[in-house]
Amino acid sequence: MTKLLGGSVLKIFRRLVLSGLTACLLFLSLPDPDLGWLAWIALVPLLIACRDLGPLQSCLTGLFCGLLSNLFIFSWILQVPDFRYHHFGLAAFYLALYPATWCAGLALARRSKLPPLIAAPSLWVFLDFIKAHAGFLALPWASLAYSQHDNLPLLQIMTITGEYGVTFLLVMANLAVYELITSHIWRPALAVLILLLCIGTWGTCRLSQTTAPRDIRISIVQPSILLQERQTASGCLASLQRLERLTREAADEKPALIVWPETAVRGFPSDPLPLERVQKLVRSTRIPLILGTSEYEKFARPDDSGTHTIQFATRSYNSAYLVMPDGTLSTPYRKRLLVPFAEYLPGQPYIQWPPWIVHRTFDTLPGNRPGYVFPERNLKIALIICWENLFADFIRPLAGNRIDIIVQLTNDNHFGHSAAPRQHNIASRFRAIENRVPVVVASNTGPSVIFDACGRQVAIMDRLFSAGTAIGLILLDISGTSYTRYGDLFAYSCSILSLLCLYPVIFRSRFAPRKISAGRSGVNV
Repeated sequence: MTKLLGGSVLKIFRRLVLSGLTACLLFLSLPDPDLGWLAWIALVPLLIACRDLGPLQSCLTGLFCGLLSNLFIFSWILQVPDFRYHHFGLAAFYLALYPATWCAGLALARRSKLPPLIAAPSLWVFLDFIKAHAGFLALPWASLAYSQHDNLPLLQIMTITGEYGVTFLLVMANLAVYELITSHIWRPALAVLILLLCIGTWGTCRLSQTTAPRDIRISIVQPSILLQERQTASGCLASLQRLERLTREAADEKPALIVWPETAVRGFPSDPLPLERVQKLVRSTRIPLILGTSEYEKFARPDDSGTHTIQFATRSYNSAYLVMPDGTLSTPYRKRLLVPFAEYLPGQPYIQWPPWIVHRTFDTLPGNRPGYVFPERNLKIALIICWENLFADFIRPLAGNRIDIIVQLTNDNHFGHSAAPRQHNIASRFRAIENRVPVVVASNTGPSVIFDACGRQVAIMDRLFSAGTAIGLILLDISGTSYTRYGDLFAYSCSILSLLCLYPVIFRSRFAPRKISAGRSGVNV
């Protein structure tokens, strides 16, 4: 009995070590340290750990792996003010439910007729799609595809499949390596290798064929405004003076447009001081300027006391403006996708969140229309702010409106000297490739970067918390892509395959005794 118990403990320990190894490999494949090649084998230890396990045991194994990997990958979030360890634990547990479900799904799919080489990546894509559309719980950050952000030939497949196509290929490759190791089946590995070589060759050809009838020179100002500077009038003035100095330096390069980051100035345009100084600056440079601001707007509402009097309240918006050389302002773009629990409380007024989750309210309101600006007669720009770049189906309609450039204003100041800003910028590169639209990322503390329509870096200020400027020449082409026109058809197909794979198995299991099978290919996932 003791020997049997000891053997069970050793098996559990072995599975924990293997799933922990997958967690470490996933962490290492992302920035930082950014060893993307590890993603091609990262899931193999987890697959071995789940070998011969039932759905419940596989789920628990995947939960442990997901919890550990999220604790590694998202450790930077503890630098955010008011974000505590119990918040971190809840977020990590929620995100761990996705790999847990994947492992449980594979245990069920073992009894289906769909080959594991198709079933496993389809299910992973299906879960990624759910994670990106889960309401206020949606967080498509640090997906498996992020590990390949520098593999530009491979990433060109996103013009057809979106980000999910890269994820599919990575999971498929991991399954092929797993079969090769555990069952010595080499044909799937060879087929996947040939497929990847074909996609890489096609992507390389696409990269060499990029031409455009027009171009534009754009300059980014990275002011590195620190949190403590926001807290005093003298600090705000000093940051504004720094923005002015850097803008004049950028203007010496004669760009067609200059971009400031998210919340570069406070109270613009209602506060006359920054309004006058910004207008004077733009008039002197004669170059259009896009800037981000924390905008406050007063409005009147009836008093709740029942006295029929009017009281005044304040609405807050995270906004962006275009300032033209004559000093006129565009209609503001107001951020439409707010960050839950950071800019708004989900479910208000119906959900009363306990104080240990959130202990304050937020007055930021979302905008209600896309932001298009026209710095020049034949130049159409779509504005986005901060984490709106994470959501492919938010960006795709903008690109489908025949825009020339996407300008993203962001402020990752709260993340400090961590990997978060670089991980955040990966999504902007993906959106550029998916839609063949250049993306300009103007960041407060960096990295600020310009991606061309193929995802190549045209200009970058890579050093965090350093003030300066970056300028790049962007080729303009509004030909569009299959992904822009048809959207997530690939993800929908994977979702249908997953449901077709799992539904008959789950339905039969309610009426028939469980039958263990190794599957047609001999894979015990």
